[in-house]
Amino acid sequence: LTAAKEAKEIQESTNVANLEAANVELVLARLDLEEYTQGTFPKLLASSKRDVEMARISVKTKEQDLAQQQALFAKGFVNASDVKTGEINLIKEQNTLASVEADLRVLEKYTYEKESTDRKNKVAQAEKKLIRVQRENMSQLAQKQAAFNAAEQALALRRKQMENLKNQLASATIKAPSDGLVV
Repeated sequence: LTAAKEAKEIQESTNVANLEAANVELVLARLDLEEYTQGTFPKLLASSKRDVEMARISVKTKEQDLAQQQALFAKGFVNASDVKTGEINLIKEQNTLASVEADLRVLEKYTYEKESTDRKNKVAQAEKKLIRVQRENMSQLAQKQAAFNAAEQALALRRKQMENLKNQLASATIKAPSDGLVV
């Protein structure tokens, strides 16, 4: 009975701890989803769009520089290597623009979908885990309660048997009115 009572109390304590852990996990999963959709992703998107805009401005600047270099070359003020350097710089900036535009497309089309789906899945899993923990807690507590009740009934039955045996023992004693032999 004592062991069953202790096991029941331990199970109650464990249930509280498991339930709190499942609730915290659910709250954290929801916060993680909200943080990504309302904080991290918009920040990354704005940064990527800024990078694209800066790359476009840089390409435009390099195009103007190249046009100036070509005009000066036509007038004989610069040599052909300066024009080639301008062309190389323009190509580098165009490559940078293409790269940041690709990064933006990947972020918008794939990264957002992947990350938000992953976080939504974690929220769903945490909700399911919370329900599972609640059911497991009820089941395990019911088992411990049943064991406790069975131990109480067994103790009551043993006490009743002990009283019955004490009564039988008291009734089995034969008292003779005087000394002598019993035949």
